Amino acid sequence: MAPRFVLTEHEEPWTEDQVGRAIAFNFQQARREIEATRGGRMWSALREVKDSHWILDQAIDDLLEGINRFAHRSQYQDFWLRINEDNRGEYTKNIKRFLFNASSALAALVDHTRNFLKSYPVPGEAEARRMAFKEDNLHRFLFDLRNYSLHWKPAQANWNVSMAAGRTGESRTVAFLLSKAELLEWSGWKSEAVKFLDSQPEKFDVRELFIEYQSRVRKFQSWLQTAATMTHYTDLRQYLEYKKWHERFHDLWQWNAVAAYRGMKRDPYELLRDYLSPQGIEHIYSFELKSDEQINRLIDLVDIHQAVDDPLRAKLQEFLRQAPHSCHGEEAV
Repeated sequence: MAPRFVLTEHEEPWTEDQVGRAIAFNFQQARREIEATRGGRMWSALREVKDSHWILDQAIDDLLEGINRFAHRSQYQDFWLRINEDNRGEYTKNIKRFLFNASSALAALVDHTRNFLKSYPVPGEAEARRMAFKEDNLHRFLFDLRNYSLHWKPAQANWNVSMAAGRTGESRTVAFLLSKAELLEWSGWKSEAVKFLDSQPEKFDVRELFIEYQSRVRKFQSWLQTAATMTHYTDLRQYLEYKKWHERFHDLWQWNAVAAYRGMKRDPYELLRDYLSPQGIEHIYSFELKSDEQINRLIDLVDIHQAVDDPLRAKLQEFLRQAPHSCHGEEAV
């Protein structure tokens, strides 16, 4: 067993040699210590904010798709038959569910972003937020809509189908509308949310609200991901360098194990699809089969952490030439 070497017992920044010794002593522990650095914690927290944004984005998409499904299905006459009344009710309840999920995901993203910025401040955040979300209090209203659904009753948007004549014929519009009077029955709205409600008509379209809000969130989160990375770049770069070294040692062991293996019965070219894109496979197949040029290019494409040195490259070249191959001729596949 390798001598004891624990990264946290040594002052940062660590060297590549120190990371290698820690990996040799305990591979998993070394990875945990690297992830626990300030850069590792920051990168993980930023990924969590990104995931939270993805969840909100999907929840809004579900809401919009639910409205679209209702609009499509309601074009058919049988949809409006009395026997299908329960089915129409299901659509309304689904919109209620999607609305609850979207407003809950919105509140979660707000909390996750706020927690991230407390730990990892980003200059200019207040101005970027103001520019993205504007000053019409839409954000405050949708944030409070989650509390309305959680503490009062699930917010409900009722469908409305309107017809209008135009130069190209009759147009049909389907909307799910929120009732201002019904919402104001709850006394928990913050003053900014009340201002937003006061600016709306008695019935207003939930679809338009979430389309607009989705656009604003995307703008702010795009800014945040880049600004946070640039602000904390020194810590992040150090963590990613540790991680690169860790991955390099891991790849080095794996490549050496592959080069030393002589019991392989499968054609190694069958494994290309596990490591390369279709475009990458086409590129590899453009070279002469098992030529130095092909093998070197294959190694370069797969060896993203530069683990393959000259001696290991020679071992891999020998392995690929001697491995079983489904085509025993000399022509390229």
